[in-house]
Parts: sequence; structure tokens; C-alpha cells
Amino acid sequence: MQPRTTSTVLFVVCFVMTVCRAAGATQGTMLIDRTTTLLEDHHGPIGMRADNITLDCAGHKVTGPGVSGESSGINVVSRIAVTVENCIVENFQVGVFLYRGRNNILTNNVVQNNGNGVEVRDSVQNTLTFNTVAGNQHDGFNMEGMASTYVYLNLVKNNHNDGLDIDDSQDNVVTQNHIIGNGNDGIKLQLQKAGNPASARNLFKSNLVENNGQHGISLDLAVQNTFMYNNVNNNVGRGFLFDTQSIDNTVMFNKASGNGSGDMVLKGSGGNMFHGNVFSSTNIQCSLGSICF
Repeated sequence: MQPRTTSTVLFVVCFVMTVCRAAGATQGTMLIDRTTTLLEDHHGPIGMRADNITLDCAGHKVTGPGVSGESSGINVVSRIAVTVENCIVENFQVGVFLYRGRNNILTNNVVQNNGNGVEVRDSVQNTLTFNTVAGNQHDGFNMEGMASTYVYLNLVKNNHNDGLDIDDSQDNVVTQNHIIGNGNDGIKLQLQKAGNPASARNLFKSNLVENNGQHGISLDLAVQNTFMYNNVNNNVGRGFLFDTQSIDNTVMFNKASGNGSGDMVLKGSGGNMFHGNVFSSTNIQCSLGSICF
């Protein structure tokens, strides 16, 4: 019996009318079922069709028909232990789509000029790191139903809406990201759909959140989260905004300054704990429901 091939360097001429070679690039829908390295750019979506494999774009582009198309660039759907690395993904409705996956890794990719940059849905124990997610027409990262995932050392900049929009998600670690110049909030953490579990028990640590068009870090119906050692500066709205029953959160050793409408603002949110923060302006009243020590 022949040994199983574990690695492929992709050089597609044409197969089953699905992927064909055009001038300097392949095009069409590419389906990958083994570890693969691209040798050239690809125009069209890519679908990961097996577990425990790697797509290494080796710096090549994966491009789509434009953000108005009904397409996602790289699709990791119901997969386990897939790695996507070194890809430049642009001009799709969604750049990278991770759905119902576990133990997948997105690393060292540039995801730019899409609708949403990276979408994560109903997925657990994934790692998103060393990516640049920039210039997308909606959110940089748009995440819903995400759990036990590490999001760290990403550059998230100049996206039209939010840098990170995290909804109905629990037990994630978001750390050491630079989130700058996005049109709305740098980080938005909220309950998106009534009846879903709240966004809870997430850790936000050592992020630099600056120069965003609305708030730096915004919570809405988010509970029992921890914010430590974040720097939140020069956002147009609030630095931190805890809105609508965002309760039982812990805020320690953060710094915020130069935010247009206050560095730490509570609206209808009590029972939060504050310690060791440096805020230039705040409406925290420790005698009225907030815990300060």
C-alpha cells in the first residue's frame, strides 16, 4: 500500500471544471483536502474539506469578486485542527469564515478590503494570532457564539465599523492586540440576540485601543468579564462604556486618557469592581453600586 501523501505544493492546471489556471493565478472554487502550499495567487473562494491540514498561502493573494458578492474567501466549516497561514485575503463579502470549528488556527494573514474581515460563528478553542485585519467595509473581526478562543497579537485597523464585535461569547482571551482607527468601537462586547447566553467570563488584557471613531471598549448586557492592563486612549466617544446592565465585571490596572466623552462611563450598570485604574475622567460612584478598592 502506498504511503499517504501529507503535503502538497499546489500547481493547478485545471480539474473537474472547478479550478483553472489563468494568467499568473488559479481561479474558481478550490477545495482542499490535504496540507497545501500555494505557488501563485488564487481568484475565488477556498474551502477546507478535511481536518488536521494546513493551507499555507506563502504570501499569495486569495481574491474575490467584490464585497457585494455572496461569497466568503477562505471557509473553515465544521473542521477540527485546520491552520490557515500567510494568506492575503481581499474583495469578498467575508474574508475568512470560521463556522462550528474547534482547535483551528488563523495566523499571519492579511485580511483586507472585504465586507467583514474575519467571521467566527459557534466555534470553540480556536487561535487567531499575528493577523492584520484592515480596511474592511464592516467589522474587522465579527464573532458570535465564540468560546474558549485566544485572540492575541493582531493588528486591527481602519475598518469601517467595529474593530472587534464580539456577541454572545464566553470564556475567551483577547490580549495584546492593537486596535486603532476603526470607524465605530474598538471592541464591542454585547448580547446580540434575546435568549442567547450573555457575553461572559471573557478576559481582555494588555490591548492598545486608540483613535477609534466611537468608543474604545463598549459593553452592552455583558457580565462577569475582566479588563486588565489595557490602554484606551483618544477615542472619539468614551474610553470604556458599560451600558445596559453590564454588571459584575472586573476592571483593574487599566489606563485611559484623551477620550472625547469620558474615560470610564457607566450607564445603568452596577456591581462592577474597580481597582488600580488611571482614568482622567469618570462617573464611577463607589458608594452607588460600584465596588472600589
